[in-house]
Amino acid sequence: PNTTYNISFNYKINRLSNNKEGDFYFLARSSEAYLFGDKGFTQWTGEIGKVTNKTISITTGNLSTYFLIWGIHHGGSISIDDIQITKVKESFESGFEVTPLIKGRFS
Repeated sequence: PNTTYNISFNYKINRLSNNKEGDFYFLARSSEAYLFGDKGFTQWTGEIGKVTNKTISITTGNLSTYFLIWGIHHGGSISIDDIQITKVKESFESGFEVTPLIKGRFS
């Protein structure tokens, strides 16, 4: 939960959609939150046959059941390879960055 990851992968577009709204996409989803907890939603298109690297950074929410999804809108074909998932920062490492500290007295 509450951890930042970089997800890197190579992709090659084999065929583009005939639909002008066609593209490829990526996201991380939790089985506990379904659509409401999606992280890192990214869409793209590109050149057929060219191998390209993409890196997407996501920070998970307070759930621990995320899985990664690659998909295709409106047809086409894509190859995904060399997936690397790197943990950037865990929640305990950033606790004070996101928590405001207020001067005060405790009784």
